[in-house]
Amino acid sequence: MRKTFRIPEKLQDALILLVLLLLIAVATVPAQTPPSHQLSLADVLIALRSKKAEIGEKNKILTEAVRQRGITFSLTPEIEKELDGTGAANDLIAAIREKMPAPPPVQTVAKVTPTEVKPVEDFAFFRNRANGELKDGKADAAIADLEKAIALDPKDAGVRHDRALLLAQKNDLDAAAAEYSKAADLAPQDVRNYIGRASVDERLNKPADALSDYQKVLSLDPADKDAAAAVVRISSAMTKAAIDLTAKQQQPSVEKKAEPVQTQSAAAKDQTNSNIDTTKQSAAEPVAEGATGPVNAGNLMTYCTDLVKPTYPPSAMALRTSGDVTVNVMLDADGHVIDAKATSGNPSLRGAAEIAAKRSKFKPVTRNGKPVTATGIMSYTFKL
Repeated sequence: MRKTFRIPEKLQDALILLVLLLLIAVATVPAQTPPSHQLSLADVLIALRSKKAEIGEKNKILTEAVRQRGITFSLTPEIEKELDGTGAANDLIAAIREKMPAPPPVQTVAKVTPTEVKPVEDFAFFRNRANGELKDGKADAAIADLEKAIALDPKDAGVRHDRALLLAQKNDLDAAAAEYSKAADLAPQDVRNYIGRASVDERLNKPADALSDYQKVLSLDPADKDAAAAVVRISSAMTKAAIDLTAKQQQPSVEKKAEPVQTQSAAAKDQTNSNIDTTKQSAAEPVAEGATGPVNAGNLMTYCTDLVKPTYPPSAMALRTSGDVTVNVMLDADGHVIDAKATSGNPSLRGAAEIAAKRSKFKPVTRNGKPVTATGIMSYTFKL
């Protein structure tokens, strides 16, 4: 078992007395003699607790020693309280405060101002900033930033679509239609571009162009009910307008149209759409001698030299729509089609029949051997 070594009490008193004698000896040395070492807190406390001298004498000796040699510690509130409790006089505490080591200089750390890093103004920067501007309702700024993004990447169809959408909202319809067209060229399978352009064309009063775009949508997505409804709506409106126009243009001398016969003309044999029958009708009625205005030629199949078969509208095909369509056609003296208006048939099929009639070629209708303007009919059967 380890034994603890203890210094006898008489020896402890001798050591304390030796410290005091050393302090007194130092205090009597001339001022020019450099001190041997500074006093520590332990030196001061041991001297104050010594019982070999009066407290006043100890304070006087310690005060002088502190002033001559200095101290190694700082006077904190806690140390001052401990010294006061040990019997330190005010002069001693004042000397300790006076000789405290100077605090180390405070090192000033230079404030470093971070250098502002300017973002790279690339395609992503303008695209993302435009998105933020849209959230803040800054449409004009977003349009400008999308234009900058397009300048950096002209082949990005998505940015062009977004810019076209904003231009349409700002009623810049011509610019919107042009941007939609560029987007459709870059992404021909994206129905959004055709839907957007069709909407703009309707606002520009271009129903035929809008109808073509909605039909394109249905060719890409036959299940698009909105596009199918738009095709029916626009076709009906175009048909009604055409019928109204024909009624105004027709002369009282136009005779009753001949009934069609179900024989196909030779020109129709080269057409590829087997779902649509283009029928050859009865021979043209004789041109009345002395008649005025356009004459009624009846069945125009006998005058047709290049028959164009209509394209089955995707919307009508999706809705399983079929039936016959009769088109009233007006020719000039050279056989060119002046007008073609459907007078019967399903509204969703009439537009296609009219387009086919307008694209067909005819030889002139003659009266007394002379070409004249004439009217007649073309009949088309749509079947699935």
